[in-house]
Amino acid sequence: MDARYSMIEYFVSYVENSYGPHVSDLCSGEIIESHVCIFLNAIKLLHDIYLLQSDAQEEQAHEIGLQR
Repeated sequence: MDARYSMIEYFVSYVENSYGPHVSDLCSGEIIESHVCIFLNAIKLLHDIYLLQSDAQEEQAHEIGLQR
């Protein structure tokens, strides 16, 4: 959690989540440091949300859904 370095971590976990605490400059709002944590199943969650929201509209999404 050193404010000099930004970091992306990828966790293998059953949790479908991600989070990203950051340190920002109070005057300008510029993000100085960020620590992004992505769990393995967050990609699955994004995939499922994409299929739910676009399956009826996009033929490509329908084909992806059939491949599962």
